[in-house]
Amino acid sequence: MGLVIVLIIILIVIVIFISSNYDIKRRGIQTTGKVINVNSRTTTDMYGVRHTTYYLTYEFQDAHGTRYTGEKSTSSQGRKVVGDSVAVYYLPERPERNDIDL
Repeated sequence: MGLVIVLIIILIVIVIFISSNYDIKRRGIQTTGKVINVNSRTTTDMYGVRHTTYYLTYEFQDAHGTRYTGEKSTSSQGRKVVGDSVAVYYLPERPERNDIDL
């Protein structure tokens, strides 16, 4: 019974996370940002399979000219390198809530 409750809580958190990112892209303002850093981390699972996660740090300016940074992790680098442009979506009332398309 306890495991079922934990799984339900995890599912709820995943749904909230996905819907909040969807909301940023649906309600947000789109602007152009720039990749300012790319890092990666490789781990090995219990079966010996290696998995690499890439972390892209980007910066953008909101409509008032204030600079913000964000980070996106992905299992594929998306062929982005430092200096590349990215489409950034942010909520006008809370630009610190932002997301990018890879």
